Amino acid sequence: MRILLIEDDTTLGAAVRDQIGADGQSVYRVTRLDTAGHAVRGRS
Repeated sequence: MRILLIEDDTTLGAAVRDQIGADGQSVYRVTRLDTAGHAVRGRS
């Protein structure tokens, strides 16, 4: 499973990404909504 994490707070985003990654999930993190749209279209 791939998880798209959208979080603009760098500290919080890194902590959440690291925790999800530690559970064995693949995490792609972005900080802006428009970047998330590109990520979804590019990875579908």
